[in-house]
Amino acid sequence: MKYCEEIDLNLDEDKLIELTASKDHVDVKDAALIERLLLEAGDRIDGELGGTYLTPAVTALGVLKYGAADVTRYLIYRHRPNTPMPDDVLKAYEKFMAQLRRWADPNGVPMPGGVKKQAPTDPAPTGGTVGEGERIFGRKRDRLG
Repeated sequence: MKYCEEIDLNLDEDKLIELTASKDHVDVKDAALIERLLLEAGDRIDGELGGTYLTPAVTALGVLKYGAADVTRYLIYRHRPNTPMPDDVLKAYEKFMAQLRRWADPNGVPMPGGVKKQAPTDPAPTGGTVGEGERIFGRKRDRLG
């Protein structure tokens, strides 16, 4: 799920063209690539939060929108390894990912607007024992010796 849109990235058209244009379309931004990276950012967010919160986190869109833009900007720059990653883009990405990990920690800070997963109310039985009886496997039974 996308948590932000292209407009939220705060990258002007020329910068998007520079970072996403292909050899075949030098002066055109690659809209399909941008869309794929917006979705990948959402997948990363869901991956971090999925153990603790219901995902996609539609109840926390306001909290996640700007962080998703940070992740997407990072992914766009990373797509062009020969283009230097601006420090502010890297720091914003690292800061948001660290915040996601704090929210994902079941004992950590709760995510504003997030809906935590509920623990099962009827856990599977544990501590059962196997009764005595005829062996199912064994050398003699399997005629191995």
